[in-house]
Amino acid sequence: MWHTFMSVHAIQSTLQVWYYSYSSLTKIYVSVNAFRSLFPVKVLESECLTLVSSPFIDRSLATVAELCFAKQLSTHLKDTCIFNYALLAQLFCWTAMITHNNLFHVYEEYLWFLIGYHYYWYSTSIQKYIAFVYCCYMIFVDIPMYFYRFVNDEMINVSMFECTHTNDWSDEYLWRIGYFIGASRISMYLN
Repeated sequence: MWHTFMSVHAIQSTLQVWYYSYSSLTKIYVSVNAFRSLFPVKVLESECLTLVSSPFIDRSLATVAELCFAKQLSTHLKDTCIFNYALLAQLFCWTAMITHNNLFHVYEEYLWFLIGYHYYWYSTSIQKYIAFVYCCYMIFVDIPMYFYRFVNDEMINVSMFECTHTNDWSDEYLWRIGYFIGASRISMYLN
């Protein structure tokens, strides 16, 4: 059910950004989110819904898309800090994937929290509340999850190029809907 909902949104939003005059940053971000929601990958577990993608493909596309989104946020606030944080976050993410050390994911997620906090501090109206909710999610859910994995020595033992099939995505619904639908809509709004 959730995958059908996300798939419909992915197709609709991709058609919308390519049909109307959205910026290239929006087109890239929304299109990559559409691909990643249609062909989801649990990167740390090396599990996929389909065999179309892999952790390497998913993470590579995510890197490009997240930098596009950060550039949009930076441009919207006329502040380069956000893009610089995102660039550093990508370096930490890839370091975590290469070294199999979750502590680098803690650093990465903390930088994404700082991006949300920065956006909260300098934005107005509804964006401020969305950024607040995002910051709460990062502080109370995402960062502690990676820290827990680091403290309990849960190593990232994945093949970046292969996936095993899984239909169990129950622990992924919340962040995937917020990321692939919510953030895509924000990108379209910031166009």
